Amino acid sequence: MGGRMPKIAKELSALAVKKLAGQPGRHPVGGAQGLRLQVTDRLSTTWILRIQSSDGRRRDFGLGGYPAVALAEARTKAREYRAAIELGNDPSVKRRRHEAREPAKKGITFREAMNTYINDVKGEWKSKVHLEQWISTLETYVLPVFKDELAKDKLARDVSRDDVMKVLQPIWTTKTETAERLRGRIERILGWAATKEHRTTPNPAAWHENLSFLLSKPSRIKKSQHHPALDYSRIAEFLGELCARPGVGARALQFQIQTASRSGEVFGATWNEIDLQAGVWTIPATRMKMKEEHQVPLNRIARRLIEDTRPEQRVGMLFPTASGKQLSNMAMISVIRRMQDDAVKAGITGYLDRRSGKLITPHGFRSTFRDWIGDETEYDGDLAEMALAHVVKNKAEAAYRRLRMLERRRVMMDDWANYCEGRSHKLKPERLTLA
Repeated sequence: MGGRMPKIAKELSALAVKKLAGQPGRHPVGGAQGLRLQVTDRLSTTWILRIQSSDGRRRDFGLGGYPAVALAEARTKAREYRAAIELGNDPSVKRRRHEAREPAKKGITFREAMNTYINDVKGEWKSKVHLEQWISTLETYVLPVFKDELAKDKLARDVSRDDVMKVLQPIWTTKTETAERLRGRIERILGWAATKEHRTTPNPAAWHENLSFLLSKPSRIKKSQHHPALDYSRIAEFLGELCARPGVGARALQFQIQTASRSGEVFGATWNEIDLQAGVWTIPATRMKMKEEHQVPLNRIARRLIEDTRPEQRVGMLFPTASGKQLSNMAMISVIRRMQDDAVKAGITGYLDRRSGKLITPHGFRSTFRDWIGDETEYDGDLAEMALAHVVKNKAEAAYRRLRMLERRRVMMDDWANYCEGRSHKLKPERLTLA
C-alpha cells in the first residue's frame, strides 16, 4: 500500500504503558507503526491501529482491549494487520464476509453486555438508587435505539457512532447532564465488550478524537443551563411554610437549605459524619462531587433540626425513611410540589423561578444562597464558593483546610440562618475574605 506512513513513536515498555492506562487520550506506544493505546477511562482501554492510505484517508482498526491484549501481542497484531493490508488482504473485510456466510453465529447483544457489565461492577455504586438510575437511563434512552433492521437488540460489535449519535443528539443541549452521563455509560459498556473481545472496532462513544468533533463541549452548554431557583427575598416566606410541613422529606430539605449542600449529600448523610459538639458535618470524599472531603459548619437552624433526635436514635442515616433506608431523590421534590399545589389552590402564584417560570428545585436553593451572598452581603465570593464545595481557583486554595476558614464560613452560615428567619441583615463594613 502506498501513501504516507505514520511516524514511528518511541518504543515504550510494558510498565510505561501500564501507567498510561489511567490517562485519557490516544497514546502512541511504538514498536509498530500507527499503534496507539486509546484510553477513555480505566474500564475502557483499547488498542487502535491507525493507517493512512494512498488517497489520504485514515482508518482505525481495533486490536482488542487492554490489558486482555498485552503490549507484545498488540504489537504483533499491528504488524500482521499492516502487512496483510499492504498485500491487499484486509482482515476486517474477511471477517465481515465470514460473518455474512455464518448468520447463525450470534454475538453478545448490547443489552446482554449492559447487564453483564453492571453485574460485574455493581460494587462500585454508592447506593441502590444510583444503580437504578444507571439502568433506568439506559433502558429509556439507549435500548430502544440500539436495534437492528429487524427491530431486534443490536449486537455489541455492531453498535456504531451513528447509533450513539441517535441517542445523544436529541438531548445533548436540552438534557446535557443526562446525555453526558449516557455517553459515559455507553462508552464503559462497549469498552467492557472490547476487553472481553466481543467487539474489535474503536469505541464509538469515546469523546476524544471522536464525538468531540460532533457535539458541543458539555461545559459550554451547562453554563447556560439553570436550575429553577427561588428568589432569596422569598426564602423566609418559603421556610415558614416548609417548617409547618410534616415528614422527613421536609426536614431534609430544610437541612439542605441551611447547609447550602447538594441533595445527594443530605440523602446519604449519616450520624457518624456529625459532630454536634463542634457543630460540624464532615462529608467524606467518596460522597462528594469533587472527590474532596468537605466540612460544613452547622448554623443554629441546621443543628436544631437534628439535635431533637434522642441519643439512642443517633445511628445510621441522618434522615432515614420509615424503614431506616436512604431517602430517594423524590422526597424533597414531592414536598415542593405539594406546597405548589396548595398555593395554586389558594389562588396565588406559588414558588416559581422568576426567570423561567418553572417550579423551583431543591438544587436551586444553592443558587438562592449564592445570589444572596453576592447581592446582600460583603462576603468574599471565594468564601461562598467554598461553602458550596466548588473548586476555588486562586491563591486561597492553599488555605482551604485551615480551621479559620471554617470559622469564617460559620459566621456566614449564621447570617444566612438569620436571613432565612426574616431577621434584619447588616452588611459587613469590610469584606470578609479568605486572606
